Amino acid sequence: MTRIPVESSQIEAIGHEGGVMEVLFKHRGEGKPAPIYRYEGVPRAVFDEILASDSVGRAFNQLVKAHPRTYPYVKIDAEAPC
Repeated sequence: MTRIPVESSQIEAIGHEGGVMEVLFKHRGEGKPAPIYRYEGVPRAVFDEILASDSVGRAFNQLVKAHPRTYPYVKIDAEAPC
C-alpha cells in the first residue's frame, strides 16, 4: 500500500486501499522503529476527510482511533529509522 506523507506531529504518513487504512507514526526516539498500524473497515470518505483536515492527527484520533470496535486495528510492522 502506498502511504502519503502528511504534516502532523504524530503521524508520518497514511495510506488507504480496499477499506484498509495504514498509519505510519513518527519515530519515538533515536534507534527506535516507527510503528505502523492497520485499521480495518475505514471508508474512503473518512480517509479523505483526515487528509483534508487542518490537523491530521486530531482528525485521525476523532474519526478512527476513538472507534476501535468500528475500525479494529493491528500493529503490522515497524520501520527502521531513516
